[in-house]
Amino acid sequence: MKNLLKQIGQILGEVDKNLDVLDREIDYIIKNEIRDIRRIESLLDIILDYVLWDKGKIQFEKLNNYYSTFREEFSADYRRVYHEILDLEE
Repeated sequence: MKNLLKQIGQILGEVDKNLDVLDREIDYIIKNEIRDIRRIESLLDIILDYVLWDKGKIQFEKLNNYYSTFREEFSADYRRVYHEILDLEE
């Protein structure tokens, strides 16, 4: 049991590290008003894997809200997937 708890702790630590890296990248994109669609969509795809964590939800919403300022239709598609994932959780 201790081994399992240790492994879970390590996984959660890795998740936090990944979310921190993503957070810096999102802030950089928004601050510099980067409109590289491939880069943003790639990040949104990655972040969808983390939306079950509160920090992942915040990151997704932040980046997708920015994306919606110049690609509303595609942002809406990401929002639908986001809500589908969260509905599966409940």
